[in-house]
Amino acid sequence: MFCPNCGYQVNDSANFCQKCGTQIQPIHNVQMASQNRNADGVLNCEAIKIYLNNILTLECIRNKLKANLEEISQKIKYNKGWNYLGEYKLFELAGDLHNIYFFFDGKSYYIATDTEYGKQIVFYGDSSWVKHGHQKFVCINDNSIKSMIRWGTHTTFFEKQRYTQTLLEAYEDFKQNAPLMYQENLIKIDGMSQTLAGISGELDKANNLLQRAYQVNIIPLQFRNLYAIYYLHEFIGTSRESLSTALLHCDLNEIKTKLDKIIAQQREIIIQQAIIASQNKQLLQQHKLQLERLSSIESNTSHAEQYAEIAAVNAETCAWISLASYIDKRI
Repeated sequence: MFCPNCGYQVNDSANFCQKCGTQIQPIHNVQMASQNRNADGVLNCEAIKIYLNNILTLECIRNKLKANLEEISQKIKYNKGWNYLGEYKLFELAGDLHNIYFFFDGKSYYIATDTEYGKQIVFYGDSSWVKHGHQKFVCINDNSIKSMIRWGTHTTFFEKQRYTQTLLEAYEDFKQNAPLMYQENLIKIDGMSQTLAGISGELDKANNLLQRAYQVNIIPLQFRNLYAIYYLHEFIGTSRESLSTALLHCDLNEIKTKLDKIIAQQREIIIQQAIIASQNKQLLQQHKLQLERLSSIESNTSHAEQYAEIAAVNAETCAWISLASYIDKRI
């Protein structure tokens, strides 16, 4: 048999590991204990802990990647829709300030301004316009610029001159900078799109691993979600009760209400612990040997295949986590 601490092969009758000194339960005692535990068809408790930890990690990773996917998608949508927007302060009646907006879509220039009520962006002039959300921008030409200048009809002559000069200076400044900023935003959008593709790929991998893990058919269908798995993981880790007992106490509505904030706080901790564990070869070897031993002991029972699949999914999950590019990134 093998030492559960370091993986060193020792005699079946040995009480201690010859390499690290860890106390070892003789294999015939392990067999007896396993048979006693599984007389009622219950899986080994330690195997259940490995299994639940594996699924909880994957559920947390999937939760994080889905949130990052949505965030990046919204950023790409926003940057594409507003590439490129410039905002300038101009003088209004009685010296009050208001905003002027210029927009460049790679081909044409557009202009808009705030209204006095609610600061809603509106356009001026009668030329062509583009709409972004609830905002309308008029395409800039001689008519639209003149319309903007005529807007301050109640100002004094000097205020109107100041307003006109500031408006034209702002427009010239925008024309000088907009093409370069437009191209820089295209590069930024391309980079975000590549990140999006990377996150999507890793989300697919997490979904596939989770599907395989759930197909071991230990967790009932209605409990295959982050909230239930977090509860079951904590229950099994802090109680001597069986998984079936934990499932009896699993009220999803109550759990979701209580755990929303806890899971949000704990998600990153769980993922970080999984990353560290995935690089701990000794721990991985220990879990592998433990599950292989259980599978071997119960070779003639219905649990043998489940232990083997738990071991396979655990190994693949740890290998993936140790190499994945976007799991540990703060988007």
